Parts: sequence; C-alpha cells; structure tokens
Amino acid sequence: MTVVAQFQTHVPPLEDLYGYGQAGEWAKRLVDDVDAWRRGEISDFSSIDRQVVFAGPPGTGKTTIVASIAKSSGLPLITTSVAKWFIDGTGYLDSVLKQAEATFLKAADAAPAILFLDEIDAIPNRATTSSRNADYWAPIVGYILQFLDGISSGGPSSSNLVIIGATNFGDALDPALVRPGRLSRVIKILPPDEKAIPGILREHLGKDLEGVHLDHIGGIALGATGAVIAGWAKGARRRARVARRPMEIGDLMVEILALDNRSPGAIWRCAVHEASHAVVAFKTGACVIRSISILSSPTQGGRMIGAYPDGEVARTRADIESVIITALAGRAGEIVFGMEPSTGSYSDLTTATNLAASIHASFGMGEGLVQRRPADKAASLLDEDANFRRLIEMSLKAFSAQAVEIVTRYRDLVEILANRLVKDRQIDGAAFRQLVDGYERKLVQGPATQNGGPRHG
Repeated sequence: MTVVAQFQTHVPPLEDLYGYGQAGEWAKRLVDDVDAWRRGEISDFSSIDRQVVFAGPPGTGKTTIVASIAKSSGLPLITTSVAKWFIDGTGYLDSVLKQAEATFLKAADAAPAILFLDEIDAIPNRATTSSRNADYWAPIVGYILQFLDGISSGGPSSSNLVIIGATNFGDALDPALVRPGRLSRVIKILPPDEKAIPGILREHLGKDLEGVHLDHIGGIALGATGAVIAGWAKGARRRARVARRPMEIGDLMVEILALDNRSPGAIWRCAVHEASHAVVAFKTGACVIRSISILSSPTQGGRMIGAYPDGEVARTRADIESVIITALAGRAGEIVFGMEPSTGSYSDLTTATNLAASIHASFGMGEGLVQRRPADKAASLLDEDANFRRLIEMSLKAFSAQAVEIVTRYRDLVEILANRLVKDRQIDGAAFRQLVDGYERKLVQGPATQNGGPRHG
C-alpha cells in the first residue's frame, strides 16, 4: 500500500520532538536546506543531504520523525511498506517489480516530496541469501539500486526526492543500498535517554499536568520507547476520565510503575538477577551503569541499562568477553543466592551465545581469520558444526564460572542493591555509584558484620 499525505496533523513539528539524537539533527538540517532551496539559496535540490535509513527497535519513533519532517518541511509524504510489495501482489518477480515501479513513479510525480520506504529490510542482503534464491532477488535489488542511482545523478524525474528508509534491523541491509550516493548511511534511533523522556511525556500529555515537574520520571522510565511513553499518557488520561476529574501525577505514576502482581519471591529473584548484572558489569568494566530496574512490563520483569565507557561498541576480545560474562551474571546470581536458574535468562543466553560465536566465526578473534558468518548470523553455525557447538559450549561454561565467581565475591554488594530494588523498584546511575561507594568504604573500615538478606518466599 502507498499512502500520499500532504499534511501531517497528527504529529508535532520537528522542533517539538525529543530524544532523536543524530536522527533529529539530520532531520533539522534537511528541513533547513529545503527551506534554503525554496528561497533560492540552494539552486540544486540534489545537492541536499536527503537520503538515509533510520534503524532502531520497534516503538522508537521512526515513522513519527519522518511524518514530522514532512510537516515541518511542507513536503508531501509518500509512504510505502517494502514488505507489502511482496504481500499485495502475487509474489512473483514481475508483480513485485511493478509494485516498486508504481511507488517510485508516484513519488517522482509528487516531487518535490519525501518517499518513505518502511520495512526496507524486506530487501535482503545478497551476501546472505542462498544461491537458489539469488536469481529471484538480483533483479529486485538491482532495480532499486538503479532507481537510487537515478536520484543521486539528478535525473529530471526523481532529483527532487527525499528518500528515507526505516528498519528494525539496520545491520541486515545490503551494503550496496546504504553506500554514499544511494541511501548514504544508517542512523540509529535508540530509546530516549533520561533527559529526553520528560519532554516526550510533556508532548503526549498536552495540557494535562501543566506546571507539574516531570524531571524525576526520566531515571525511573529509562529504557522505555516513545511508543511506551505515549501509552502511559493515554492510560493516565483514561484513569482521570473514569474518575471524572483532572489528571493527577498519581495517574501517570500508576501507569509507569504498573501494578506488579508478582509474588515476593519472584520480585526478589528479579532483583538479584538485575543487581548481579550490574555488579559484574561494574567490576569487569563492561559498561557504565545508567539504570537498574525491576519495573514490570509485558515483555520483561527487569533490566539493567549500561553504556560503553567510551561511547562505542565493544572492540577487543577482552571487551566482548566482559559483556558475555555480564550477560551470564543474572543467571549466576540466581545460582549463588540458592535459586534454580530461571527463564529470565533467555535473552541473556541469546546475547552471550551470539557474542561467543561471533568471536570465533565473525571477528577473527579465535584460532582462524576466516569470517564464516556475519556477526548477526554467527550462531547459525551451531546447528551445522558439532565441533563449533562444543567450542562455544565450553566457552560459555567458562564465562559462566567467572560470573559465578564475581557474584560470590561481591555477594554483599549484590544483596544491598537487590534490597534497594525491592524497596524502590529502580536505581539510577548516581544512586548506584553512591551504594557502591558506601559498600567500598565499609570494606576499608573493616569486614562486614552481617551476612544474609531478608527471608524471601
């Protein structure tokens, strides 16, 4: 389906958006350049930086920022889902190409305009497609590349187009799509930080809670996406409407904190799990702790959020191994505190397994230099290669033992953090440092006089 929208009344203008980082900066430059082009200060539309892919988890606002760009720039927005090219037609090659061609022609006819290619990861990376499907995909990818080349070269029918792709899987795109001159680059959109969250809340609250300070919510809500934050505002508004009164801050806090129906034992397990992640991350230097939370949501019972010390991804083998040990620390904490490992470690094991496999199959950090799989596909070798599976299993057991050793050594600190989490549900980065500093001061003053925590079910 292709949708043409001249006016975007359901979204705020670009200047009122919060938390978009580099994507927001790019968008503002684009709007400024479009305005300059209209004024005649830029003679050639094709000289504008106008092709990009926004990548990020679901709910981070990729569609919203594109609509806001259209609203602030005054350009018509042509929206299509690349995945629907394969669904709406017969799926045969000629049908898919006709769907793509119709979209591109509609965009060219509307120019100057914005063409938004949602779910652009439906166009596969040719390096990872099987040889039996190569004949199907090559013409599709080739046609799209040809269209993008026409835009870059300033062809008369398409030179006045802004092209924006969106995907949840930025690493899965064909490199030829995102090279300079085509879609140029991928800009990641991540969940907003604690400074942006109050602004996003204020945007969705409108006139509700005017004059009420929301800054304290940033740390509590860290990790929430824009979509989740919008849901909180809607839920709080409904609570106030049902109660037949203006919204109160309590309505919003109930939505954010949610009703936690877990047993005391389940809450304690979650607190130990997340506190163990944080302590091991801190002690190994895997990341700087930004927030620890056991606030319950439909998809998770808790989370530990950290940032790499230098703001970059892990690079050396030691860096990656510290992240693996941290991922396994939640499970280690459950064991050290006398509990059986739970399904709460499912995503942790996924992370640890993928990274361990990537060390040997993708990053050239094992015995060989051959890249057997891209990093996001490295774990697929486990099903094909028994020797590789044994190697990764041995590695993970060794890393798990290290996690258990660290949690055991710093059990008192884990317990301090876990008890605070049970009480407050969330610990921000500053509070984490204070608790760690207090623990370390007591170690200097003398051995701990108490061991063991409260009795939990």
